[in-house]
Amino acid sequence: MEGATLRQWKSPVLYTPADTLQRLAKNIGKPMKGELAAVEYLSKQAGAVPDESLPYCLYERLKAQGASHENLCRGLAWDGISCE
Repeated sequence: MEGATLRQWKSPVLYTPADTLQRLAKNIGKPMKGELAAVEYLSKQAGAVPDESLPYCLYERLKAQGASHENLCRGLAWDGISCE
């Protein structure tokens, strides 16, 4: 990789807004301090774009930690997850 040039990142960074994560935290009974700290940082970055849908990887991680599908879906929309 010696002498290789790096490209600048030009795609927007999507993040879930804090109020959406706070609703999720209330639904599942966990504070989600790390996720909220990350959102606080991202929301201040140029080019970062809030996106109301939640990432699938977060759904899977929280589900693996014991959160129920019903609590994860209550009033929220997940990428690729049917919450009906």
